[in-house]
Amino acid sequence: MKKVLIGILVIILACVIYGISSIYSTYKAQSAYGSFENAAEPDNGYNIVGNINHDLGNVYKPELKYFSFYVSDVKGVVRKVITSSPKPYGFESIAQVVLKGQLKGNEFFAKDDILFGPPRK
Repeated sequence: MKKVLIGILVIILACVIYGISSIYSTYKAQSAYGSFENAAEPDNGYNIVGNINHDLGNVYKPELKYFSFYVSDVKGVVRKVITSSPKPYGFESIAQVVLKGQLKGNEFFAKDDILFGPPRK
């Protein structure tokens, strides 16, 4: 009887720990979205949701694995985005983007997993 009770307590404890870790990871993922201002904090990688500013142009050098373009964040701040990702097909018609990375100086260095939004109208 004692072994069964201990087994049940271990299972309940494991479920509680799993539940707490799930809630924490969900909260952490939601709080990781921000503006370029947030991304300037040291040792913080943030997801930036913004609009591509096509008027400022873009530079694509596939031989150097270099692609840069300009994005305005939710606060209206415009920054140059630099990535080693290839320029997506139809980039000129894309309106929004979700970036992961870090701001260094006035340039945002995005990781390779950039999510481009729907085409602009």
